[in-house]
Amino acid sequence: MVAERNTTTNNNNSNICIGHENQHSTPAMGEEVRIPISYVTRVMQSVLPPDTIITDDANELMQLCVSKFMDKVTSEAFQQANVEHQMIVSADDLLWTMNRLGFEEFVRSLGKDLKNYRNNTDGSGASGSNNANDDDLG
Repeated sequence: MVAERNTTTNNNNSNICIGHENQHSTPAMGEEVRIPISYVTRVMQSVLPPDTIITDDANELMQLCVSKFMDKVTSEAFQQANVEHQMIVSADDLLWTMNRLGFEEFVRSLGKDLKNYRNNTDGSGASGSNNANDDDLG
């Protein structure tokens, strides 16, 4: 997945793409990272009727919302993992954090999706904390 790094200086907005040419480049700590707008647009269009037009400012606002949401959830989950002396942030940690932030209904749906994913794959990946078990996920 390609991430966009937004570097803003003196009211000059420029996006630096981190892609296939530079796979090992990671953003500096505290630097704003945004999901590529093409991905955001594709997801938005997938749930709307085909003849619907999405304005550029709507796409950009959703890009900002998604990026900030991911940043918030990931950083909160990392903080919790750190408190528990873990170096791994798991899907369960992310769900636990989203639940704590008030996204209970969303977590129920995602928990079912995660359970189906795990049931349909050979390995479920590295497991982190047991903050959210299957009963908590819905």
